[in-house]
Amino acid sequence: MAITNLTKTLAKIGVDSFLTWAVIWTNLARNSTLVQWYVANVPWGSTMQKTELVALVGKTYKLSERSRQNAISALYQLLNETPLGSGLGIGEQIKPRKRDVGLYKAGWEDINPIAILYSLYRYAEKTERYELTLSELYEGATEGPYALFGVPKKMLGGVLKGLSAQNSNFVRVDIVRDLDNVFLNNTLKAIEVLDTV
Repeated sequence: MAITNLTKTLAKIGVDSFLTWAVIWTNLARNSTLVQWYVANVPWGSTMQKTELVALVGKTYKLSERSRQNAISALYQLLNETPLGSGLGIGEQIKPRKRDVGLYKAGWEDINPIAILYSLYRYAEKTERYELTLSELYEGATEGPYALFGVPKKMLGGVLKGLSAQNSNFVRVDIVRDLDNVFLNNTLKAIEVLDTV
């Protein structure tokens, strides 16, 4: 199996960097059915017990109880054994209630701006649109900074203004009053965002 350019780039950034894990999560949300389900079905700010998640999976997929338990156990393992869970706030394990361990989906508080930009480019590549609005990212988008990391809208606006000032070749924004337009460079790819690190 060949080593991809993305793998080489992430190796340079390092396994201890939250940016590396944010990129991994962004790509899992595109390529893993389980992660897609979790992103779409478990709201930010919620706490759900393992049994609740197993039942919720059953509302989307007609799987046996055992298959659903195995899937949720794999998700727990991913979130608990990597920085994704507590470091990025994607699913922090909380103390069990009658042996039923819960996950708290808090959101990433100390967000990395490059992770935001990478997730926006991945979203643009999926939708084939490089002119976006902040509003659409909060109204049912299956990817992007809010869906993936729970970034509040006001915070995202500030991060994007900062990115625009520092990396205008990658992103420009019109975020004033009723305007919330985000313009990405359609000649660039998501992996090129990581070259700015």
